[in-house]
Amino acid sequence: MNNYNKILSLSDRCVKCGLCLPQCPTYQISRNENESPRGRIALIQSLASHELKGTDDTLHRHLDNCLLCRRCERICPSGVEYGRIMDMTRQHLSQARPASRLHKFGRQLLSRHMQAAYRSLRLYQKSGAEKLLRPLLRQNKKLAWLQSLIPSLPAAQKFRHHYPVSDKLSGHVAIFTGCMGENAEAQTLAAGIDLLHALGYRVSLPREQGCCGALQQHSGQANESRILARNNLQAFSHEYYDAVLYLASGCGAQLMDYPKLDWSHAEQKAQAEQLQTKLHDITGFVATALQKRPLSFAALEEQVIVHQPCSQLNALRLPDQASDLLAHIPDIHLSTLSEDTACCGAAGDYMLRHPHQARILRQHLLDKLLTDKVDIIVSTNIGCRLFIQTGLENKTIRVVHPVQLLAEQLARD
Repeated sequence: MNNYNKILSLSDRCVKCGLCLPQCPTYQISRNENESPRGRIALIQSLASHELKGTDDTLHRHLDNCLLCRRCERICPSGVEYGRIMDMTRQHLSQARPASRLHKFGRQLLSRHMQAAYRSLRLYQKSGAEKLLRPLLRQNKKLAWLQSLIPSLPAAQKFRHHYPVSDKLSGHVAIFTGCMGENAEAQTLAAGIDLLHALGYRVSLPREQGCCGALQQHSGQANESRILARNNLQAFSHEYYDAVLYLASGCGAQLMDYPKLDWSHAEQKAQAEQLQTKLHDITGFVATALQKRPLSFAALEEQVIVHQPCSQLNALRLPDQASDLLAHIPDIHLSTLSEDTACCGAAGDYMLRHPHQARILRQHLLDKLLTDKVDIIVSTNIGCRLFIQTGLENKTIRVVHPVQLLAEQLARD
């Protein structure tokens, strides 16, 4: 069965019932049927049936506008694998009309050279070049938008590859850091190590690991995504780990999907399935570990609201683990957004490709987040946190990973 037949087979499960329409962020903005999941599936079916060409500008535009938030997939009564259909279709489209060199460079920078990019951006901020160039950047809408997406970056931290414990050993876990963990998400990583150490876990950060490949997978670069996945499978197969924990739900969703990639060797698929059995969200893992080995935490009398990323709700189908975790903090005032809250607009590199729609979606989310007094916003996905943070007018509101907030309240001896 060729890929077009696979796409048709998967998409034929869609009965065009329309239950996805009120769930789709882009349809809600445009009210254009082609911007809805069933509309996009209809376009994909026309492509797979050779009624539309892969070079069709209208086809590209409507499919590229999709955030791949997968809300439609979660509520679909027919069980349509919308995310898989979109990935396969974008792979075809990338062959028919390859991405520009600039887009390819951007993906390489984000996935393979994030450490160098982070250091360059921090130097840009600390050297005074940012303040000097800000008036010039404001004269160009695209550059001004890119500038607005860069938060104040903390200094990079150095991490060891192994963190042993001298007390009673609870187990040995590895942390998937990906391309963001040791720079933009360094505070979360350090907090996770502290909590796991306090809970008696030996922690490893395999040096060979790298980007999860989500950005490539969802942009049609299936071969590049498999290369990155194969690297991570090798990195986490060297030692025995009781669990492999991921910091970002976006990475977790991609890691959990490794067995579904088009592997040419049965051994690689088996490795992917083995890794899948060990994968856990660090938030949920720590929450469960605290039930077995309670720790003491200082009180925090602040208003904290939990944001649940699309990757957590719709791809991983996980419950609100952040609230369970933060409930260990005395006097905390916790609230959550309803599960029908739309995507924040970050969606990987979507905010770079579609700034207008991303800005609208972020503002919709901020309007919900800021209905009442808020001191801290927590979210388990780094992309969401950074995008939300840069959209806040009130810079005193903190946006952090729940694990970081919990570690800050850990009672020290």
